[in-house]
Amino acid sequence: MEVSSFRTKLNLIEIQSLSIEANGKISDETTLAMTEALQEALMQVQIYSYLKAVLLEKKAIHSGDSPEVQAQKVDKLKILLESLAILTTKAENHVLDHRSHKEEALSIHLAKLNEVSQLEKELAVEIGKLERQKDILVAKLKKLDKDASR
Repeated sequence: MEVSSFRTKLNLIEIQSLSIEANGKISDETTLAMTEALQEALMQVQIYSYLKAVLLEKKAIHSGDSPEVQAQKVDKLKILLESLAILTTKAENHVLDHRSHKEEALSIHLAKLNEVSQLEKELAVEIGKLERQKDILVAKLKKLDKDASR
């Protein structure tokens, strides 16, 4: 059950990676984040594999094992489970941090685009005013030239 949810997470990471590569827009930050996420996923896979092996050993415990050996195995499983929980939390936090950084960068980018768009509109209005003034001045100059030539 936990293994299938982990496989689903890995598939999502692969799909995100493929979609980013398909778009051809991989920034260094994205590449680094994906590498870190994949390394964390690899660590989780290794821990899952080790945990599975320990669980199989636990199932194979014969009634001849002493209670001390069984207690040691249970302690190992508890430690592995705690480590896995910590790594999972770290991975989730890393993903959330990365997502918030991307959202922040996007909002800054949109703000700059809006600012540039507004400046372009203001410049267009100002250019229009200046062109009208130019036309008026050219008309006055032509009138003065006509009056002067008479």
